[in-house]
Amino acid sequence: MYKIIMAIGLLSFSFCGFAQDAAVALDKQLSQTHAFQADFVQSTRSEQFGNQLTEGEMTLERPGKFIWKITAPDKQTLVSDGKTLWVYDVDLKQVIIQPVSQRLDETPALLLAGKVESIKQFFTVTRLATDEPGQWYTLKSRDQEGLVDKVVLGFINNTIKEMKIYDNLGQRTDIRFSNIKTNPKLAQNHFKFIPPKGVEVISE
Repeated sequence: MYKIIMAIGLLSFSFCGFAQDAAVALDKQLSQTHAFQADFVQSTRSEQFGNQLTEGEMTLERPGKFIWKITAPDKQTLVSDGKTLWVYDVDLKQVIIQPVSQRLDETPALLLAGKVESIKQFFTVTRLATDEPGQWYTLKSRDQEGLVDKVVLGFINNTIKEMKIYDNLGQRTDIRFSNIKTNPKLAQNHFKFIPPKGVEVISE
């Protein structure tokens, strides 16, 4: 029995070491990029809603600033300056203003724009063995009651190329980035959003 307990302890210690190494490696890769611009194609698969395809463009700057602009098939823009989140639905002519959630497992965009050291607070990080090129990481949510189950991040040459999000409702979202620009120079007011005239503004 003692040998079994020792073996379990060694396995647990080994797993924790691998997890810490993976978190350190991911930290280094994300830290090399303080700003990022790209086009994206987002594919969502759901048993309830079927397959949905959206595309758009995004910009982020650490910590916590991002613009996520969906251009097709519908038009919607999400803007965060690190404290406030604006959600602009063009078709509804409506802007919702709310505080930015600091839970990285609730707001996957913050995984790319948030503080790197916060990732370990919400996720267990491990390396993912795959035949695909690049470096891959699995981020398993620590909150079993949360919406997101896990996130998979794929890097090529230290640049994020793909993001896969699995939620606890059986839905999977794949996001692929292209036309990538790393560390572009951005204006100080780049992440400030002014609602267009004539739209309904709702504050939460």
